[in-house]
Amino acid sequence: MPNEKGDWINQRDSNFDSLVEIGNKKSKDALLIDYTGGIKTGRDAWSWGFQKENITTKIKESIKYYEENIGNIDVYSQTTNKISWTSSLKKQFEKGQQIVYEEDRIFVGMYRPFTKKYVYYSKALVDRQYQMPKVFPNKNAKNSLIAISNKTEGKKFTSLFIDVLPDVNLFAGGSQNLPQLLFDNMGGYSAVRTDILKRFDDLSEEDLFYYIYGIFHSKDYEKTYHQDLSKSFPRLPNVSNKTDFIEIGKRLAYLHLNYEKIPAYEAVEIVYKTDNPSFKVNKKMKHPKRGQLDTIIFNEDIIIKSIPVKAYEYVVNGKPAIEWIIDQYQVKDRESGIVDDPNGFSDNPKYIFNLLLSIINVSMQTMDLVESLPPLEIID
Repeated sequence: MPNEKGDWINQRDSNFDSLVEIGNKKSKDALLIDYTGGIKTGRDAWSWGFQKENITTKIKESIKYYEENIGNIDVYSQTTNKISWTSSLKKQFEKGQQIVYEEDRIFVGMYRPFTKKYVYYSKALVDRQYQMPKVFPNKNAKNSLIAISNKTEGKKFTSLFIDVLPDVNLFAGGSQNLPQLLFDNMGGYSAVRTDILKRFDDLSEEDLFYYIYGIFHSKDYEKTYHQDLSKSFPRLPNVSNKTDFIEIGKRLAYLHLNYEKIPAYEAVEIVYKTDNPSFKVNKKMKHPKRGQLDTIIFNEDIIIKSIPVKAYEYVVNGKPAIEWIIDQYQVKDRESGIVDDPNGFSDNPKYIFNLLLSIINVSMQTMDLVESLPPLEIID
């Protein structure tokens, strides 16, 4: 029999509905005024990439192709790697609206967990913005967000602190992003409703986000509200031991925001097979064989050994953080004919190598902090 929520299986039976709503665009009783789903370009191979100059070239080619063919809808059926047609772009095309390349619209964004890329973000060439102009109106805007997995049926709830523009599929199946600030023509202002914040006693707006992040990493929270989180936007409990969650949430936030700067995990062993090793990813990093997680073959010159298996316990949206690095930082030849080479993202030739070593350390420290979180002491 279905319950009162309409669940036939995986029935929800917690006190979830009594917790404070974090986000609800139809209600003024939600903690946050607004949030964003990230941007959906509809043309990732053109708009997102590790190499800034490649994006510039491809976007300019797309705009030129668009302008040369305005008024000729027969181009929709032509095979080309110069443009990706979406419904929003077709509407502009059929109205004869011109598109101009905007030099200041190349942002650094978070494409996938711990994977930064450049992205061309202009209204004309983005299929959906999902409130992003309120969160990152321009590339100079400073903001922090907690990205959360969206209705994670079949997977564990997950979150990640970020400070750059997120892709709509930062997490598989879509994500939502809780911002600290919103922007209008007057500048930035707090995204928090102060009258709702008062329900959490003397919690400050800054501590609120660390508190949320600590709660979101709690195993008690995930276990207690798993069924609710798989089907509903997360809610926030009021606990008596807030200080612990704030402190650990703050340390987790620092780790995840500054993951590129975290030093390498000292216990790993680096094997150099030549005196002058290359630090480029040739095609893709890999394990020697399935299940041998303690070793990663970085390239033909470098092998990383003695990686603690515990590091793989830090899972972000269904995949260990280490595996996100292996999966995303590979040279990809897309069907569009566009090559996305991660070696071109940074001027530092060791960027990817250092990133992998940093993420191992981030993963180990994250698990230590998660395991130190206290039980939820929810105030009725």
